[in-house]
Amino acid sequence: MIKNNPRIQSAVEDLRKRGLSVSDAINQSLQDSAVLQAIGASYGWATSAAFRATQPIRDTPVYQAIATSFEEAFDDDTGIGSRYGGYEEKEARRKRREKRAEKAGRTATKRTAINPE
Repeated sequence: MIKNNPRIQSAVEDLRKRGLSVSDAINQSLQDSAVLQAIGASYGWATSAAFRATQPIRDTPVYQAIATSFEEAFDDDTGIGSRYGGYEEKEARRKRREKRAEKAGRTATKRTAINPE
């Protein structure tokens, strides 16, 4: 449809003569568009309003405790979750368990060897 339209073809040829591509011309015209500027301004206003409205909730100790527990539950700094189906070495699991216990104010329980006698 576009290739068969002579007006569009002549516009494309004019852009090529100026050294512009069609996508560059479209991007430039969209950036200058008042509609997109209004959308960007309203988006910025909405995000800042939502941030300000939820700030008192995020400052509560309950919210911070829940957020911390979610961060610990989904902690994947090493990328282990994407490799080997989430398998993690025994020593790394032990260190994470000890860190959680220390944070909770408990001591991590260590298993003792069975007495052969």
